[in-house]
Amino acid sequence: MTYKALREEIENYFEVQNKEYQVFRNISPEDLIKQPAKGKWSIIECIEHLNLTFDHYLPQIEKGFSKVKLNGSVKDHYKVKMMAGMMINGLKPKEQGKIGMKMKTFKVTTPTSDLNVDEVLSKFKEGYGKFQEYYKSTEDQHFTSVKVISLIGKLLTFQLGDAYLFLLAHQERHFQQIKNVINTLQIRTDNTENV
Repeated sequence: MTYKALREEIENYFEVQNKEYQVFRNISPEDLIKQPAKGKWSIIECIEHLNLTFDHYLPQIEKGFSKVKLNGSVKDHYKVKMMAGMMINGLKPKEQGKIGMKMKTFKVTTPTSDLNVDEVLSKFKEGYGKFQEYYKSTEDQHFTSVKVISLIGKLLTFQLGDAYLFLLAHQERHFQQIKNVINTLQIRTDNTENV
């Protein structure tokens, strides 16, 4: 894919997710903590999981930026690495809001049940904002030259473009999970019907 196509894909994710985030942040604190079933995550637990994921990846991205020396050369096309592509595709929700491939949550990204709603929402706003700022400061050469260590460790290191796509697909997955919770519990969002 061209770098322009990569940027369009990333920006499309951001556009859609920014709109979804606006819906979620208008849900009452009481509804944010409701679980759709015993052992299933509430909306606020989904958001905290995203926060915990950002806690790992945002410092990795920042570290990657600090280590790279741009030399002005850029490959003609961007190619998603095979393992990253499989993970990104596995994360994406399927048709009718079904969560595709089941994945075990890393202990470090598992939310606790005693969450402060305001703190979780504030942390997400900050982390998501920082994530978008990193993207805006990305030059084409960064997409392949910045390396980002995954939660698995050095065994799986993403190139920056793959890391962005992975994090956005991961977020899309959990935003879909939030929409499923909203629909299951018939939660009203900002005086509108279910999403």
